[in-house]
Amino acid sequence: RVRPHNSVASARFSPDGRQVVTASWDKTARIWDARKAVAELRLEGGHSQYVNDAAFSPDGARVVTAGDDKLACVWDARTGKLFLTLRGHRERVSSAVFSPDGKRILTASNDKTARIWDAATGRTLRELTGHREAVLYASYSRDGRRIITGGEDNEARLWDAETGRQAAFSLQGHTAPVTSVAFSPNGHRAITGSLDNTAKVWDANTGKELLTLKGHTQEITTVEFSPDGRSALTGSRDGTLLLWLATEWRKPPRPAATAAVSPTAR
Repeated sequence: RVRPHNSVASARFSPDGRQVVTASWDKTARIWDARKAVAELRLEGGHSQYVNDAAFSPDGARVVTAGDDKLACVWDARTGKLFLTLRGHRERVSSAVFSPDGKRILTASNDKTARIWDAATGRTLRELTGHREAVLYASYSRDGRRIITGGEDNEARLWDAETGRQAAFSLQGHTAPVTSVAFSPNGHRAITGSLDNTAKVWDANTGKELLTLKGHTQEITTVEFSPDGRSALTGSRDGTLLLWLATEWRKPPRPAATAAVSPTAR
C-alpha cells in the first residue's frame, strides 16, 4: 500500500495503468510505480497549500494538479519538473483534468466557475459561469465535446466544451451539494454523486432523472460508469464502493397466450 505523508485527496491511474498519481493535503502530489508500489516521484514547489486533485494527460507525459492556493499546476510526469502554472481562479481549485485530446485542461473552483485552459500555454480559453455556489467537480465527455460540472448549489450543469455555452437545462434533484460527476461512454447519460448519500443517473440530452441509487450511509465522493456504460461505480465516506446496474430494470413482458388450434376435420 502506498501513502503520501498526509490525507490522500485523489488517486488516478496513468493511461497505461503502470503509474498512479496521488494528490495530498501535505501540499504535494506524487507519482507511483503501480507495479512495484514503492517508487515515487514527488511533485513539489508548485503549490503552497493542500493539493485536492491530480490527473494524467491522455499520453501519460504530464500531470495536472489542483490546489487550495487557487492554482492549477502542470508537471512533467517523467522528471517531476513544473511545466505550467494556471492562474486565474479567485478561490480554491477543487478538481482538474485534461481533455481527451490533451489540448485543454478543465478546472473547477470555489469561485463558482469552471475554466477551460490551453494546456500548452496556460491561457484561459473559457470561463464557465452559472453555478450559484462553489463548483466542486468538472469532467469531459469521452469525445471531448461536452462538459459536466457539479456544485454546492445541489445541481449539475452541462456545457458545450468548444463555446462554453450552458445547456438549456440543469440536473436538479439532489438535496445537498453535488460532489462528483461523469458522462457515460457514449455521452447520452450522466451520473452525479452527492452529500445527500445518493447518486443519480440522468438523460444527458434532456435532463430527465432516470435512476436514483440509494445504498450508501454517508456522502458520495466519486462516481464513474463502466467502459460499456451498463454499470456504475460509486464510492463513499462510509468506506464502501458499490457497483450498480446503470440501466433501468424492467421485468420482461409475459409471452402472449397462444390460442389452441383444433385439428382440421377431414
